[in-house]
Amino acid sequence: MFLDSEQYPLYQYDYAAAYFWYYRNVVNKFFIIILILFIFCGLIGIRTFFFHPVDTLSFQILYDCIVFNTDQYWKSIDTKKNIQIKKSRRLKHYRQRFKQNHPFIVKIVPKFIQEKLFQIRCWLDSWLALDQVDKKLFLNQNKMQLFPHASLKCRTNVLLFNFIIDKCNYIIHIIVVLQCAILLTDSMIATFIIFHNIVKQLNENFIAILKNCLHRNTISLYEKMKILFICRQHNRLAYYLIFTNEDIWSKTFYYFALVSIPINVSIMSELLVENLPIQTQLLFIFVAIVHAISLLVPFMSLAKVSDDFHQIKNQIPSLQFRLKHYQHLRLKLKYDDLYERLMFGRKICYTFGYLGNLTFRGLFEAFLYYIMAFFLQ
Repeated sequence: MFLDSEQYPLYQYDYAAAYFWYYRNVVNKFFIIILILFIFCGLIGIRTFFFHPVDTLSFQILYDCIVFNTDQYWKSIDTKKNIQIKKSRRLKHYRQRFKQNHPFIVKIVPKFIQEKLFQIRCWLDSWLALDQVDKKLFLNQNKMQLFPHASLKCRTNVLLFNFIIDKCNYIIHIIVVLQCAILLTDSMIATFIIFHNIVKQLNENFIAILKNCLHRNTISLYEKMKILFICRQHNRLAYYLIFTNEDIWSKTFYYFALVSIPINVSIMSELLVENLPIQTQLLFIFVAIVHAISLLVPFMSLAKVSDDFHQIKNQIPSLQFRLKHYQHLRLKLKYDDLYERLMFGRKICYTFGYLGNLTFRGLFEAFLYYIMAFFLQ
């Protein structure tokens, strides 16, 4: 239709079609590379979610974060009257604070514009803070199965992420392969959110207890129980991570890296070697940046989880000096064992199969391998 301008006269003004036709050799090669990337990533997602037993801990963690937590959210929805009271209080607070902090702007800006902005802000913050949920019921009764001690902030972050991704999957649900690839990335980020928030909370509680001990030079019975709870939770979460990594994620990350790195190297090689027009160069650069971000965001997130698990080792020696009485012997031995495992034992982290550990150092080494593969191509 583009070539036959007499029969289809309007197509002579289709400049995008003209551009793709004139540079069809380069653009076709580009689309083939992108198509191969989507197909392989989709096949990895299909292998991960459709050809693996669902009764393992790996899928139970994802089920607990994505399905069960969302189900508990719907069971904890507050009454419409209470939701309206929360929103009205929030809106009233915004009006008072804005009037105190910006008295001059209040006089200038019309009231209907202020009210509209307040309502938008109130709606957004209410959604982010889950004002529609009875928080006491959500935390105390409708708990998660594998993470019963997860904080409200942790569960809220997982819920908001699930809601956003659900809308994205609804938009692209027609393309099954692409949906599986995005589902794989979303599962990695959801895993990061639950582990990062819980371990971070444990570290903060441990540091807070340690600071109290520094001021009083003693450890109360309540603090002793909390320290013991932190140790048990740390060991439990470490078991979750290591087991699920060996069960499914290690091989998945390995295949994901083997597919993604050569594709990205091919895109960069086409960009540097071929004599491309400026529009095609911008297209290649855009795709390379999007591909790099889609890899770095989940991988760096999971590397942060490993860093969270090992942060507590810097505080354990300070605690050990304060466990002086014989009643603290059991607790002291437990933290001695934890400190030894964190310092000299197996790294608590995800892995790239046989390639190495998914830590910040491992990602830096992978970047060096990427540079080497680029120059060897």
